[in-house]
Amino acid sequence: MHFEPQHSVGNEPKQSNMRFQNQKYQAFFINGGYAVMRHARVVSETTGDIADDSADMCRQVTRDLIEAIGNRPIVIHHSPLARAVNTARLVHDELQTLGVPVNKVLAEEWLRSDSFRLMNENITAVCEMTPGCFTLFITHYPDIKSFLNGNKRGVDIPEAYNCTIFARDFLIPGKRD
Repeated sequence: MHFEPQHSVGNEPKQSNMRFQNQKYQAFFINGGYAVMRHARVVSETTGDIADDSADMCRQVTRDLIEAIGNRPIVIHHSPLARAVNTARLVHDELQTLGVPVNKVLAEEWLRSDSFRLMNENITAVCEMTPGCFTLFITHYPDIKSFLNGNKRGVDIPEAYNCTIFARDFLIPGKRD
């Protein structure tokens, strides 16, 4: 999936609401220029159709993301699985509604569920291609769990509800399944 890029507005992030602090997981992030999001809950694994309540949650966490980072250009990289593709589309549409510039939306095979390639080396390589943009990676619970456990697969991440966004400087909670 690819959407047409928009141009940067360049507003600074709001500092008013720092309820999104992420001290528990911040050590796993190499900088504050990106975040990792779990896809929305689906009603059909086959089609990836997003449940209505999860779509509403996705829109809300997108608004919260902009509150946390400001109105800066965003690049979205997502898993090619339908639930992540449709989540990326929801995020993109909400960003458009908010007037936030979206430079790219790209499916990435390395973000596929159970690929366990959500690692700082891959993240760094992708982020370096779009300097000045905030990058959002939309992927799946097993890969987020591995990433937030230092690429170990054993420990659950209880905060990783659908639509949750993890970043170095904030955690935006989604909704429990």
